[in-house]
Formats: sequence, structure tokens, C-alpha cells
Amino acid sequence: MSLDKFAVFPPTEGGFSSEQVDQIVAMANHDETSEGTVGVGTVNPAQRRSSVQWIKHSPASSGIFEHLYTLVAVCNERLDWKFEIAGMEPSLQLTGYDEKVLGHYDWHLDVGGTYDRRKVSLVALLTDPSDFVGGVFQLLRAQQADSPRLVAGSVVVFPSFLLHRVTPVVNGFRWSLVGWACGKASFG
Repeated sequence: MSLDKFAVFPPTEGGFSSEQVDQIVAMANHDETSEGTVGVGTVNPAQRRSSVQWIKHSPASSGIFEHLYTLVAVCNERLDWKFEIAGMEPSLQLTGYDEKVLGHYDWHLDVGGTYDRRKVSLVALLTDPSDFVGGVFQLLRAQQADSPRLVAGSVVVFPSFLLHRVTPVVNGFRWSLVGWACGKASFG
């Protein structure tokens, strides 16, 4: 098992096309934007400054969920993770990082506490990197920050227990889509 491996799917190799990116942003309920939290509902601006909207599983969004689940299955096999995956969480998170507040999300895990069944995290960049400065997605592996090269539509797939972050956006606005595949049992 190689649990520190991750995969990047560019738009032409399994990520999202520009049309799909536009559909994803349009699916979110922009009237129900909330401040990004850490843990279970804690607002901590030093750790995280972002806006959050949710895309619930529905007939309109099922294709996006299926697409992401397929990427999880591919990685679980090809990267030899061997996780027992039961399915996707029922909502995807559309996250916005705004220069006005130096939007960021410092080093964190996507598993633990209430979220102990998460096995695999997926992060899709939905904004062209030329539209913002900063906002670099990084994974911590072997005590070094790894910054995969992403374009709009790229999807990064990685074990939920890997530390990762988004550095502060200092110019522009950055959208990302985040989802999680879960197992029946916790890691513990």
C-alpha cells in the first residue's frame, strides 16, 4: 500500500471540461452561502477564510457525483490504496477564496471526529489560474509541500488523512469543488 500517493486528472484525462466546470458553478445554491468552518461548525479565520455553498446529490448533479466516484475507484486500484469505499458523501462543497479577505485554508486533514469514515478526498479547481494569484493547493508528503500543477477542471484525488492546504489568494477569486468518498468503518 502506498498511502502518500495522489493523482491529478487534467480536463483532457478525466478531469472536468470547461462546460462541466460552468455547470458545477451554476448548480450551487448561491443564495445559501456561508463562511467556511473547521471541525464541526467552528469559524476560525486564522485557519480558514472562504465561502461555502453545497451541491446536494440530485438527478441534476448525479453525473458529477458518478464522475468523481469513478476517479476514486481508479485511484483506489491504480495507487494500491485498498480502501473499502461505500460511496460519496451526499453533498459536494463549492468553495470560494476571495482576495478581499486573503481567502485560504491552512494545513488540515479531511478525516477525524464526525468525519472519521472519509477515505478519499477530491479537489477540483474550477477557476483558470490566470484569474487569481496565490491560492496554491498543496499536499504535505515526506515533510515537504507538494504543489501539483492544476488548470481549470483538474481534479486532485488523495487519501483524506494527508495534510493539505490552499495558500492565501492575494489577487482575484478562486473556486474549487470538494468531495469525499467514505467507507463503512473509520480508520481507527
